[in-house]
Amino acid sequence: MNGRINRWICLGLVLAATVGCAVEDDGAEYRLNVVGGDIKINGKPPAEGTIVTLHPKDGGPSDQQIYGVYDADLGRYGIMTVKDGETLAGAPEGEYIVTVQSPKNKPGAIPAKYGNPKTSGLTMEVKPGANAAPEITLAP
Repeated sequence: MNGRINRWICLGLVLAATVGCAVEDDGAEYRLNVVGGDIKINGKPPAEGTIVTLHPKDGGPSDQQIYGVYDADLGRYGIMTVKDGETLAGAPEGEYIVTVQSPKNKPGAIPAKYGNPKTSGLTMEVKPGANAAPEITLAP
């Protein structure tokens, strides 16, 4: 039980420390906003390690990856951005197409249509500050 409480405390500290973080990007400010949420497939939580990826609707910079991994102990995923080899908590403000993929150790746990930006049908908007992302609900 203490491990679970410690994880929630750590997540809270990360969220508090990174809300509205700004990073310099060649003279321009690159703002990250904390995003995290829950996933359900057929009303149940997905497998540990399920991958949630955000794809900017406008195409966005090709030098960044925005994704999160479902943590079964926390019952949610947290989004991070990898840009120029640096991992930062959160995502830039904007409109995204969301994909959800099975973890590598459980192929087929998530229907393939959710892993393709053209067929997932999932979207998300990241606004300034902390974002409680809507629950991602998947049908089998």
